[in-house]
Amino acid sequence: RRVHGEHTKMMHDLEMESSSLDTTESILPPSLEVRILGFELTADNATAYRVQLTADDTTRIVVHRYRDFFELHSTLQLLFTNLPYFPPKTMQIILEQSELRQYRQERLETYLQGLMGRLDTASHPLVLEFLELTTYFPAYKLPTAAPSLVDPKVFEGRIGVTSVEYLPDEELLFCALQDYSSFARMGRLWSIVEPDELGALLCFKKNTPQPPTTNTASSHIDSTTANSTTANSASATANIDSKSKSRSLFHETFAQIFPIKVCSFAWDSHRKQAFVGFEDGVVTVYTVSQDRPAFVLSDKMVLHKSAVYGLHYNNGFTLSCGADNNMCLIDANERKVINGGSLSKRLGSHHLTCCIFHASTKRAFLGSSGRDIYVYSLESTPPQLLTTVTGQSGPISCMDFDGRHLIFGDGTVAAVWLIEGKGRERRSRQAALFRSLTEGDLVRSVRYSSHLRHVVAGYESGSVVTWSPVSGSFSAAIKAHDSAVNVIRFYDSGRTLFTGGTDGLLKMFSFNEQYVAQASQLASEWNQRRIEQSANPSSNENSVNWFQDPSFQHPKDPRRSLATDLTGFDAF
Repeated sequence: RRVHGEHTKMMHDLEMESSSLDTTESILPPSLEVRILGFELTADNATAYRVQLTADDTTRIVVHRYRDFFELHSTLQLLFTNLPYFPPKTMQIILEQSELRQYRQERLETYLQGLMGRLDTASHPLVLEFLELTTYFPAYKLPTAAPSLVDPKVFEGRIGVTSVEYLPDEELLFCALQDYSSFARMGRLWSIVEPDELGALLCFKKNTPQPPTTNTASSHIDSTTANSTTANSASATANIDSKSKSRSLFHETFAQIFPIKVCSFAWDSHRKQAFVGFEDGVVTVYTVSQDRPAFVLSDKMVLHKSAVYGLHYNNGFTLSCGADNNMCLIDANERKVINGGSLSKRLGSHHLTCCIFHASTKRAFLGSSGRDIYVYSLESTPPQLLTTVTGQSGPISCMDFDGRHLIFGDGTVAAVWLIEGKGRERRSRQAALFRSLTEGDLVRSVRYSSHLRHVVAGYESGSVVTWSPVSGSFSAAIKAHDSAVNVIRFYDSGRTLFTGGTDGLLKMFSFNEQYVAQASQLASEWNQRRIEQSANPSSNENSVNWFQDPSFQHPKDPRRSLATDLTGFDAF
């Protein structure tokens, strides 16, 4: 598996300003170097590899057998995606014992270096314990974040999450859900859930923190994972009953079931009201009850002739778009349409998929099932087309906009465009492309954290990947869900991330800007090494790519080549 990274020159605003972050406490010792010096035979004639850790003129040796490496890798596979290449137990070619040991030594060294070059694996307790870093380097900081499950248990995972909204002050969590199963497309009677359970609105309240307990069965999932070092125990951790109230940070306070799909959701934080788009083209307005955390029906508007695929609220206005290729701008206070129009002629055989409205510039961004994003000005009636952003292949599945940078999912690509100011929209240009780590893995959700300066994308495979616009590489690849990640939302200045999947689960992740800053630095250093190695292959004869196994030839073959393939990193 190969990282298909493409990275162009980034604008000044996307550069990581390390001085603006408090990096007094780093998660990694400065200039940490991981090498495997060689191997030795144990008393039972097994092979043990000597791993050398070097940092701050301090050197330590850790000894592990191949079985230990294999168990570590098996455990990490349950938690992360796109791990570095790991040498298998059995080889397709017959090697002498000494040759096999040498081959594994080279690959295991590259494997460990790959783990330490990523934010997620480099700071995970399993890796820290395996290398005994917390013992030899006490300054090495443990991560404080792993997913915390919020389970919409009404549907037992049979219905997917459409949207998520979190209110930190009220400690309330709202989510909209719909049936994503293929059977649902055949009609209500064919759905794998009940015919009257095709959509839902759920409300959760944050639990009051409980005092720590010594009962392992009710402890937090993080501690269970941290104390587990084998594949079997990791499997047990992965199969923990997420519906256990003692494990969840939130509890359900309200649920409303609909016999129709809930396709979109937008939250008006100023008026404490929610706009909900349904499959029949109706947009319903709900307010949050002051007596208890629940939705109260307030208004209903028929805006479209078919499914409302997109709803976006911004500063007093809500923009909607539907499969009928119409867009409507709603005054959130008066709850009436004040602007809009049809894009049917312009779209042809395609349809609208998502939308974003930026109130201060009165711009509407409309994504399509093709590869185009249409940028309209809604300052006058009818709306005026300003420019068209053309992606790679399409469809445009999701978008995010921070006032200047447009981030969107374009097939298997997460793209970043710089949108110019008023009157210069046609000068807007592409800033960066991040191709999926797995070939054919479609982008389903995307967000840009201006605080952490990272692009986070959710994929069809269920993985969540954080991309650094500085280095052009990813800093974390988490196995968040068993199926497509439909929702990604940042809160608490980018420190808290909620994800929602087609598997019906919500998950919460915590990010620390110190970790992200350090990861960006590590990625830059590793990419620089790759460039140097590419310029001088002879100096790196025995190195291999983190993410793919090079074509292996017998060690006795004079044509043997283990040089790293760096063609995917030329643009860095």
